[in-house]
Amino acid sequence: MKTYINGWPQYLDRLSALLNIARISLLFSIMTFYLLTRSMDEPGLAVPIFNKIELYSWAALYGILIVFSMLVPRWQNQPDALPNVNSAVDITMIAWLMNMGGGVDSGFGILLLPFVGSACLFSRGRYPMIYAGYVTLLIVIITWTQLSRNGFANHSMRICIIAIMLIAAVFLVAGLTAYAATLLARSQSLQDQQSKMLDSYRNLLDRAFNYVQEGVVVLDESGLVWLINRKAQNYFPMLLVDKQTALFRQVMHYWHTEQKNIFEINCTLNNWPMRVHARLLQEANTPLLMLSMRSRTEIDKEAMAIKLASLGQLTANLAHEIRNPMSAIRQANELLQEEKYDSTRLRLFNIIENNISRIDKMLEDISMLNKRDKKISRQLICGYSGLPFCRNLY
Repeated sequence: MKTYINGWPQYLDRLSALLNIARISLLFSIMTFYLLTRSMDEPGLAVPIFNKIELYSWAALYGILIVFSMLVPRWQNQPDALPNVNSAVDITMIAWLMNMGGGVDSGFGILLLPFVGSACLFSRGRYPMIYAGYVTLLIVIITWTQLSRNGFANHSMRICIIAIMLIAAVFLVAGLTAYAATLLARSQSLQDQQSKMLDSYRNLLDRAFNYVQEGVVVLDESGLVWLINRKAQNYFPMLLVDKQTALFRQVMHYWHTEQKNIFEINCTLNNWPMRVHARLLQEANTPLLMLSMRSRTEIDKEAMAIKLASLGQLTANLAHEIRNPMSAIRQANELLQEEKYDSTRLRLFNIIENNISRIDKMLEDISMLNKRDKKISRQLICGYSGLPFCRNLY
């Protein structure tokens, strides 16, 4: 299974496309160079002479690689667990071309450097020494073959110096490219973390913004709506983001007239009696007005529900306080009945007991009524506030 650092697949796809363009350009240039110079195949010329069969074999294999890479570009983006095979193939083909062109002093060795750099990029900065070591092995083999073919006495020192300089350049390019790729991978990882964090914050803010009990609209001086939440959309379905509206012209007139950064105003918007709280914002030097609004009918009903709840709590406390002295009176009446008494005192005892029972019955009715009113008050408060956690109150 392939594992990519976020952002790398897009970069590698572009790198693959650029690499294919480079391969096509290289193949076209080499074949054009050969066709233009084949008639100059004479002794004494300083032009590299290719073997025809070997060159056509190289061109055919390289053409197959180019076509395959164009048809299946993702084969070049391999997992990080192993060095990139595609890069090794490219390096081998260039080394073969260098050997055909006359060896390390032919000038074709410089083409190894961009392919070593692309290999480090494809591996995301890993295995730079493996790629450089592989290229070094190929250069040593080609140098040895060239010296053996031409004789060790003929320019052997110059060829060895060129090979050493080419190997040093390969290691330098591999190290620098790997370092740059590592920094890029680290920056991509940090960007991914920050992007996820921003997405989380954005989701939290969006949920909080849409679940507040007030309708919220943000607009500029021209009446262009920048932001609107779900509650405000329920009030005014015609409002749309990035659309101008004249609905709040009364509020805007008050803002321009009074020149206040924070104010409250009662007004009628689209036949809705609303209470609007306005606050001035600054976004990219553009003055914006954030309007938090609620229907005055909802506010009044919610205030009434809160009053009913407070009154219910008060009656519950009073009922509790009244029961305590009534219990003491009933107990004292029972103790008095244990003494000797006549018919008059018995009638008085019965009067006291009957009235105590009546008061107990009234307190019981008040408690039942208070429980029902408390439930109704909660339903009213949650019904007009629109808060989702109100269902936990029942």
